[in-house]
Amino acid sequence: MGKRKLHSASFYQCEWTGFPMRSAFCYMPTWSPQGKLVKKGSYCMWEAVVAHAAQQREKGEMSETEHARVMEHIQFITGTSVAPAPHYDTL
Repeated sequence: MGKRKLHSASFYQCEWTGFPMRSAFCYMPTWSPQGKLVKKGSYCMWEAVVAHAAQQREKGEMSETEHARVMEHIQFITGTSVAPAPHYDTL
């Protein structure tokens, strides 16, 4: 969803929850074929990133290897194991 503008105010919108945010601190980590980290999306918290990655893995949009790499990166950034946020349908 990314950056939005409403009248004269600009804000980010979380890719998972749809909540508006003043600034985006979390992202979905992906890697280029050369191995360079690419930050995609805007998320309100790392739990939302974990939930979105799990959904993409279940749908077959993300491989097990890529999912494991995303989880490893999130654990490195946060310093802990992050549980997934509730599904956006229940928010």
